[in-house]
Amino acid sequence: MGMADSLGMGSGPRAVLMTRVVAEGQRVLEALGGHRETFAGLAGLGNLLVRTDRDSQAPGYRVGLKLGAGQAPGSGRVPDEVKAVGAGARLAKRAGLRAPVLEEVAKVVAGDSTAALAAAALGEQVATQE
Repeated sequence: MGMADSLGMGSGPRAVLMTRVVAEGQRVLEALGGHRETFAGLAGLGNLLVRTDRDSQAPGYRVGLKLGAGQAPGSGRVPDEVKAVGAGARLAKRAGLRAPVLEEVAKVVAGDSTAALAAAALGEQVATQE
């Protein structure tokens, strides 16, 4: 969401993105043996909302702002939520799941894409399972 905010996305696209993230999280959780409903609770959606609020001081959100502006995430410790993106994308791929948001964000974090390219790629895809 930091990348989305850095790109100037409005409330509508932000809500669509959040919905897609929740759906992907539920699919990954279920593939790992968890219950989809768990992601709707405090540890899933609640944590996501707090860490992605526009007023957030969460380290991952701040890294997203930098990545969205085309900047390097900075030196020092990489926040756990940023590391988790790549792990989540790998888990989804291994499970044969459709997870375009995880995949695109993982590319940006790895330096293989930009936030603008990721947003364009996601905008061209139809959200079939969300």
